[in-house]
Amino acid sequence: MTPPPRPRLRAARIVALAAHLALGAVAARGAILEEVVATVSGDAITKSELDERETEFKAQLFSRLSGDELDRALEQARKTILVDLINEKLLYQRAERLGLDLEQVYNSSVENVKRQNNIQNDEELAEEIKRQGMTMEEFRQTLLRYNVPEIMINIEVREKIGVTDAEAEEFYKDHRDKFSHPATYSFRQIGLRLESRSRAEAITLAEKIAAEAAAGADFTALVAQYSEDPTKETGGLIENLPAPDMSPAILEALAKLAPGETSKPVPTTLAVLLLRLESRTEATVEAFWDMRPKIDALVQRTKFQSELQAYLRKLWKDNHVVVSPKYAERYPTDTYR
Repeated sequence: MTPPPRPRLRAARIVALAAHLALGAVAARGAILEEVVATVSGDAITKSELDERETEFKAQLFSRLSGDELDRALEQARKTILVDLINEKLLYQRAERLGLDLEQVYNSSVENVKRQNNIQNDEELAEEIKRQGMTMEEFRQTLLRYNVPEIMINIEVREKIGVTDAEAEEFYKDHRDKFSHPATYSFRQIGLRLESRSRAEAITLAEKIAAEAAAGADFTALVAQYSEDPTKETGGLIENLPAPDMSPAILEALAKLAPGETSKPVPTTLAVLLLRLESRTEATVEAFWDMRPKIDALVQRTKFQSELQAYLRKLWKDNHVVVSPKYAERYPTDTYR
């Protein structure tokens, strides 16, 4: 069974003051006169709030999608819009009941707005709010409405997700690739292409070059003299190439060398290579206890989605959510019912 989508809650930061806060103010002022889409324990969600959210979704999607992909994304977004608004209302009400310090949230949010919009002081902020046609109270309520839900999710869900030793050890065992570092090789190569010579001729020439290197010739000079590979421009140097990214033939040849040694000719599909090992790093695996904080964070991220869904379902169950029949079909809310 596919899990329900995560509600797309407002981010804690507000960068575009005019785009978001002014719209929020219009919705707040019109709430008494407007059509009610849903109520959450007596608090109304208005048609303006719904329209505002839908407009924001459309603007985001139109900026990066088109055609059938855009149509599908719009349809999917529409199915979650009202649920998102109800979730946010439930979380805000929960914050009020638990006594979250809304004044502290507001003050912190104000400082974020000032910093992100390069506003120097409260007087300059007040002027900007006035230019947007908002009152200070509207500004306050909009900031709280945007920030409180995410704070509550952090407090009541994310920060309560624990990770046992057994869970951490199982994750470490099942995801060793996340904590492993393959061997890497730095080497120089001479490439003799097969377009103008036979494979046997290329191997004979490579053996001659190898003999020159063994006699003390500078390998970089040999690269400049003989190589037909694009790496000739950098002295044939390839640095810190992970072992999994190499062809088996090249890896086998390099694995036999000590730094400073030159390989036997290595035939490939398009060329014959001569390799000189510069350095290698051995494969390593990070120790479990060294990685424990990272493991805990990864396991928490994995568990977060199911914990959040369970938490939101309980909020819906413990509160009285009523959706107007006119909007129930177009904006389904059966995810948490």
